[in-house]
Amino acid sequence: MTLTTTPPVNALSTDEEEEGRAERRAKRAVRFLMAGLALAAVAGMLSAWLFVRAERENSLYQWQVRTGIVADSRATDVARWLDDRVATLRALTQNMSLQLYMTSLVSGVGAEAVEGQYLRNLMEATAQRDGFLAPAQPVIKANVAPSGVAGLALVDAHGRTLIATAGMPTLPPEMNAALEQAAKGRPGFMDVQTGSAGIPLIGFALPVYGVQDDPAPHGQIGFVVGLLPLGHDLFERLVQPGDTATSAKNYLMRKTGNEIEYLSPLADGTEPLKRRLAADTPGLADAFALAHPWSFGERRNYAGIDVLVTSRVIPGFPWVLIRTVNSSEALAESESRLRTILVVLLMVVGALIAGASALW
Repeated sequence: MTLTTTPPVNALSTDEEEEGRAERRAKRAVRFLMAGLALAAVAGMLSAWLFVRAERENSLYQWQVRTGIVADSRATDVARWLDDRVATLRALTQNMSLQLYMTSLVSGVGAEAVEGQYLRNLMEATAQRDGFLAPAQPVIKANVAPSGVAGLALVDAHGRTLIATAGMPTLPPEMNAALEQAAKGRPGFMDVQTGSAGIPLIGFALPVYGVQDDPAPHGQIGFVVGLLPLGHDLFERLVQPGDTATSAKNYLMRKTGNEIEYLSPLADGTEPLKRRLAADTPGLADAFALAHPWSFGERRNYAGIDVLVTSRVIPGFPWVLIRTVNSSEALAESESRLRTILVVLLMVVGALIAGASALW
């Protein structure tokens, strides 16, 4: 007869307790592991966010430098174009023959006299050489003479025209302020206006003094006046040679009252002086650029597109040059890097969580 030995009750309970403790330790270790993985995931995502943010800020800084260089270059070129127009008139005012013959005209010599013929030829040659010309106008079949839109003129101290080139219109009322400024001895400037032919015009005025006269304020015998249409010879200076940014745009604007007025053609086909926006439009890149010249930021442009923007004031003139690049192009590399890092990080965290779940 075989006897069966039964383990003591105390021994069984001790084994069960040991197994329970081991199971609890395993679960606790898994919980710690899961918590560690969660913390690691959070730390990893935070590190990735900080890294990408730093990369984005670095990209923004690089674009700030690049857009600033281009804006400086284009603003300098536009200012040089304007200064060249002033220099044309200044050269005329310093011409001694012009000073002498204009004195004769002011004294009553007719414009058809030798003096008048000389001055007319001088003005015509200068207008041809330096671009004070009207753009080509369509042929008018009706028996109506085309209206003048641009040119050079000599006017007396009261603003009456003495000699004018072919195509020079009657001085618009807005030129009066420029003449008053020129009478004080400073170059007068008429800001962009829509002329009688619907063409945007700018005007310049410089005083003319007698040969022996001192250039004192209000001591002039008259003025040299120039009206000039805004056209490709100016607008082509907004184009940066070798620009590789496909979405880059450079354009001119000014503030008129509480509105922003665009002075150059826009990428959507809008012609000069044909668009205005409120200067207090929230988030508008052009409002930011107008209020903070030389600053750099990310805003929405006139078409509602997110852009990087900077601006430069045209020295001596009430114009501001804007340089923008679409954010989607400028930050494409950093945004792509962000997506890649986040996807890889999520995949790693997901794999670790799956492994920990299997251990559980």
